Amino acid sequence: MTIWIFALFLMLMFGSAGAMGGGIRLSIQLLGVIISFSLASPLSPMLDWVPKVMGFHNPVTAWALPPILTFVLLNLIFASIAFGVHHKIEIHYQYRAADDVRLNWERVNSRLGIIVGMIVGSLYVVILGVLIHTAGYFTTQVKNGTSDPMGFQILTRMTADMKTTGLDRVVLAVSPVGENFYLTSDLVGLLYHNPDLRKRLMDYPLFNTLEDRPDFQAFEEERRTNYLARIASKTNFMVVLKSGMTQELMKNKDLQALYRDMDLGDVLKFATNGTSPKYEKEKLLGRWQLDLVPTVQAIRKKRNPPLPELKYLTTMYRSMLKDITIVASANNQISVRGSIADGQTLGRVLAYTLPKNIDISKLSTNFSNTNIFKTFLTGTWKSGSSDSYTLTLGDLGDSEVTLKDDKLTTTVGGQPVVFGKVD
Repeated sequence: MTIWIFALFLMLMFGSAGAMGGGIRLSIQLLGVIISFSLASPLSPMLDWVPKVMGFHNPVTAWALPPILTFVLLNLIFASIAFGVHHKIEIHYQYRAADDVRLNWERVNSRLGIIVGMIVGSLYVVILGVLIHTAGYFTTQVKNGTSDPMGFQILTRMTADMKTTGLDRVVLAVSPVGENFYLTSDLVGLLYHNPDLRKRLMDYPLFNTLEDRPDFQAFEEERRTNYLARIASKTNFMVVLKSGMTQELMKNKDLQALYRDMDLGDVLKFATNGTSPKYEKEKLLGRWQLDLVPTVQAIRKKRNPPLPELKYLTTMYRSMLKDITIVASANNQISVRGSIADGQTLGRVLAYTLPKNIDISKLSTNFSNTNIFKTFLTGTWKSGSSDSYTLTLGDLGDSEVTLKDDKLTTTVGGQPVVFGKVD
């Protein structure tokens, strides 16, 4: 109902304007509306600098404002042309034509203006419908009942009315808004209403090393916790959108570049069902945790230590290395995480051998490890031949890795290490 009231209001308004302005002026403006709308999106890059000059650094504003400004400026040009043409014709009939001819012309011009004005009004229903449907599609995904701002509720209601009346099909047929906007809206809405999916999304091959970035780690833990708690409680989305952390994340240049390059359809599928058709063929991607049993078996096969020593080493590994995890991302970044000090410590633990003739029974097996779980190594990976890869990890240098039967085998500190895939 709201959309029909809105449409009727616009058509009556432009019909009245046509009666006063005349058919000639409104005909030129009709042409201007069509041309302006057609060129608003293609010419908008020429005005990409305007939001920055106006002090708008939000990427959403930077995306939406240029085409709107382009449409308005082109319309003003055609309005000026329409005024000039109408004025010349009006002067002609006012001073050079007989009164009966002038009166007939004014009557015809006014009646024609009503018709053309109604047509212009109907075009504006569609054009403004594009804006309403675009914004309303997003507000529909993040709606939160009566706690939403009045503007959100109106946009959501009008968008629903457009769908009910079928006007949305007309709007979508002419809308210059790309598919990525709708995919982004779907993804934001999915995460907003299902905050637990955030953990799954952070395992997406393009995102799984984001938390290792210095700009992410710069956010204080308490601030991050409060921010995520606010989202989890389904706070009014405008509050989330206006929060300082959201604004900082949206202005992050690297994140903007990541957004432009990502396949949003694939991201949405991963968030929905945990699978990525785009990256599923690259077996290295994902999380790999130290698998103690095959690691000990590999060490035994390599140097065959005495059984007591092997048991001692197994106990030490289980205490100090149980949570060692390798994370490989789609942008060839890799990180090693665990509750251990650094890469050199990892190498020393794995390379540790007991002195000869030592009484193992007298050695302490109380291995203290008070370090917090963190990323202690970062680097890159590259594909080799078949199922082999090369990892470059900071002070550990290059390591050759083989992948077979969902087991990742490499060498650290001269000792074989086996990792298993974490689902």
